[in-house]
Amino acid sequence: MAITGNLVEYSLAEIFQFLDHHQGSGLLSIHVPGCDATEEAKTTYVWLKKGQIVAVGHALDNQGLTRLISQRGWLKSEEILELAQLCPHPSDTPLGLWLHSSGAIAKEQLKLLFYVQVLLPACALFKLKEGVFVFDTLAATPSKEMTGFSLKATEATLLGLRVLRDWTPLSAKLPVASLVLRKAVCGYPHLKLDSQEWQVWELIDGVLSLQAIAVQLDLPIETVQQIACRLQMVGLVEESPNGGSSITMPRALVDKTIGLGFTKNFRFGQSFVDSLMGLFRNRKFVENAATP
Repeated sequence: MAITGNLVEYSLAEIFQFLDHHQGSGLLSIHVPGCDATEEAKTTYVWLKKGQIVAVGHALDNQGLTRLISQRGWLKSEEILELAQLCPHPSDTPLGLWLHSSGAIAKEQLKLLFYVQVLLPACALFKLKEGVFVFDTLAATPSKEMTGFSLKATEATLLGLRVLRDWTPLSAKLPVASLVLRKAVCGYPHLKLDSQEWQVWELIDGVLSLQAIAVQLDLPIETVQQIACRLQMVGLVEESPNGGSSITMPRALVDKTIGLGFTKNFRFGQSFVDSLMGLFRNRKFVENAATP
């Protein structure tokens, strides 16, 4: 069972925030059409487990991690296959973790694999200006594609938006300069902030507007708006109910539950969030029914 939508209607940051908050598990497929007849369409697959990104790939052949290892000359694909066959619990043990515990790959190599396989492509996804996404809540996480490391979906959002240069696709999400925000978490933020993010975070108090914060920090208002948007997208701050203008957050609406195929025609009706929540509840029902 899967659900589909359009990135123009619902940003990847909002999708990641939802999946992180509700600890969603499944396969998020992002299909980007070619710009013209000469350019092929591209699909990126993001596997999540309880709100954590565990693998990213461009194929469903369970060979992505093996290719990365063999391309670096660390192990041949045949050697990886032989070692994988020795794993007592192959469906539950990440391939990268098994290779490391077997002494075939060092921990630093495993970290590099995760950086190349997950971190870089996950951050690059935020550059997309259009595309179709499909989230399949019943897809299994492929152990052969997993290093053993994971990344919170909201952490990927923070990193991806931090390096984003063109904010045009997210211009509608930017909070207005007069908006007043307040902290949405108690104590220190659970995500690592850079120096400018930390400065803005400290001044967000439910009283100061973003314009006032920009003046106090001597930063361009656009920079403060982008930082505030990042903090909003990862759930660290929220709009203060007693101050500033409201921010409009368009909701992606879905047509129907479908398989893993893509469709070009959308008749948005039922809310995306309600549909996803229904799918998560259905997933729990299926899992509970399968338990002896």
